[in-house]
Parts: sequence; C-alpha cells; structure tokens
Amino acid sequence: MSTQPSVRRGPSTLLWLLLSGLVLWLVVGCGRGTLYAPMDSGRGNWLSTGGGPGGVAALDGGPQPPLELLWSQNTGAAPVGGALLAGPLVLQATQSERVYAFDLVDGQRVGRRGSKAAVCGPATIAGRFSETLVLSEAGRKPRLRGYDRRTGKVAWEIESSACAPLVGRSDTVLSVTDAGNLLALASDDGSQLWVTALPHHPSTGAVFADDVAVVGGADGAVMALNLEDGSVRWETRLLDGVAVRGQPLSTADQVFAATGDGQIWAMSRDGHVEWSAGVTGLPAQGMSLMGEVLVVGTSDRSVYGLSTVDGRQLWRYEAGGIIRGAPATTSTTVYLGSTAGYLDALSLETGEQVWTYELDAPVRSSIVLAKDLLTVTTQVGTVYLFAAQSALR
Repeated sequence: MSTQPSVRRGPSTLLWLLLSGLVLWLVVGCGRGTLYAPMDSGRGNWLSTGGGPGGVAALDGGPQPPLELLWSQNTGAAPVGGALLAGPLVLQATQSERVYAFDLVDGQRVGRRGSKAAVCGPATIAGRFSETLVLSEAGRKPRLRGYDRRTGKVAWEIESSACAPLVGRSDTVLSVTDAGNLLALASDDGSQLWVTALPHHPSTGAVFADDVAVVGGADGAVMALNLEDGSVRWETRLLDGVAVRGQPLSTADQVFAATGDGQIWAMSRDGHVEWSAGVTGLPAQGMSLMGEVLVVGTSDRSVYGLSTVDGRQLWRYEAGGIIRGAPATTSTTVYLGSTAGYLDALSLETGEQVWTYELDAPVRSSIVLAKDLLTVTTQVGTVYLFAAQSALR
C-alpha cells in the first residue's frame, strides 16, 4: 500500500512526464514492489551519488531556474548518500536499513527493500542494463550486497567492510575497503576481478578516470590504478600528513582533489600537479565542474567558483549554512543544499543567487540532476523532486 506524496501535480505535469518516454512496470506486492527500472528513458540516469563514475556532478541539459516542486515524499530516516535516478524511478538508501523506490511521475512509493543490516555508505547502480543495486552493509558481518532490481532479491554478496562511496560503470563496481584495499567486482555476480592493497591508506572512495581508478589517501597522496589489473599507474603526494577529503573528480584532461587544509589541487592525467588554490573551511564531500569552472562548497558556509585553468577565484557565494554534500551544475547554474535547509541556485558565471527554496530540514547529501529535473533529500528523510518551470508549460 503505497503512501501518498505530500505534493502532487495536476494532469499537465503528469502528461509532460509521460510524454518524456516513461514506461509502466509491475508492483509485486504491498510494501515491497520491484526495484526494476529500464535504461535511460530520455531524462538521463544518475546512477552514482556525487555525479557518476568520474565524480563530475554536472549535467549540461540539467534544469534551469526557477524550479517547481513536483512532489515530496518522506522516508522517515536520514539518507545515506544522495538519491539515485534510474529510468522512471528515484531510489534512496536510508539509515533505517531500507531502500525506497519512488515513481518519478507522481512520487508514489513503488518499492521498499529492507537491507540485511545498516547501509554504511553511498550506494551505486551498475550492470549493462543498470540492473544491480550495490550496497555496503555494516553489522557483525559486514557485506557488500548486489540486489537484482527486477526482483528485489539478493543477487550476490561478499564479506567486506567498506563504507566509502561505491561507484559502478557498466559491468564493474569499485569498492575502497576499510582495510585499505581497492576491490574491483563484476557487477552481475560479485566475482572478484582483482584486489590491490593501496600504497597509501585511503580517505576517499574511488572514481573512474577512463582506464584508471583514482583514490585519495589519508596522508595526502592521490593514487591512480590501472582498471585492467589494479596495478599502480601513478601516485602523487599533495601534502604530507593532510588527508585528501571528499571524492576526487576526473575529466578528460584533469584530476581534481581537495585536502583537509582547504587546498584544492589540479593534476594532469599523469598525476603532475598543475596548480593549487586555497579556500576557507573544510571542503565538502564532492566538487562539481562545468566548462572551466570548478565549484567547491565548504564548512565556512561558502561556495567557490575556481578557474580550472589556473585555480584563481572567479567568485564566492556566502550561503546560510555549511555545505556538506556535493553541489551540482548545469551549463548556466550551480545548485547547492546547506545545513540552513535551503536549496539555492547560483549563476555559474557570477556566483550570484538567482533562485532559492526553503526545505523542511538541513541538507547534507548531494544534489542530483537529470534533464529538466532535480532531486535533493534532507536529513529528516524527505525526498524532493523539482522540475524546470519552462519544461512544464
């Protein structure tokens, strides 16, 4: 028996979403449902918290403000990571040992899957057809579990203590373990492709960077490992004894990382340091990038726009609260949530606020985008779905 969303749109909104290529699916039982979703239905998939396999929290065709609230739905528990957008579903893992699936159209709950233990890190979706939801579960016997989203059943599980953000790409899942290993798994059956003891104890999850995986270290090192066999391609020490903080970010030309002293670093794809720039406060869990603007949120209630060319500060916005989750960017706009409980939209060019919306609680997770859509989850477990007003006319 699905709960009702607190906000529902009229027929025009439903028609707009249905015409966007969404399809119907079966609900397999009251309170359970299916976690199946078809591949990209035209809105775009966002399968990894923080912006996909390269950690780049950006979407060129993302929504432009002002936004309109389509629906909100409360899970009753704080989120673990941001939501995942997959076809016509919004998936949210929570601290209540449950993963919720909501209908993208109207916010109806179409599935709720109880995990075997507490989810301790942001989840990911992987597989050729995005069929596997992978969770890190804590407890007396920590596990990585892959759930078949078509049946809601456990497809595979392995013993592993790993609370760093997971990342998936096609048939591969990367997991940084608490013991300091980087583990590569086949997404369909959980079989080990390879495992490498990292040369420096990790402080971040991994991100994909073409043919390497990039991981930050607790001693200030950034490591790149070959995806084929897990061998170390290169390692660069940024600062001695100062941990890399949040997720690294990779583009076709550069790798970016933040350290706990408030320094932002840009490296070439072979690990050579190109520049560093200082911000005040601790950097957030992730960064975002669009064009030549790198967006960084911090604990000093500020958001910075830095030039990817030389690191100079292009602008600074003073938010009402601490920025913990990764901001997200479109071709013209930066979206961010803060502990003040607001969703803000800034101009990517100037950093000026162009739109804001008051939420029901602080935000500590990442902003998630799809074409014309945005979702954000607050600390009391309320999932919000917004759409660009221009797309609703």
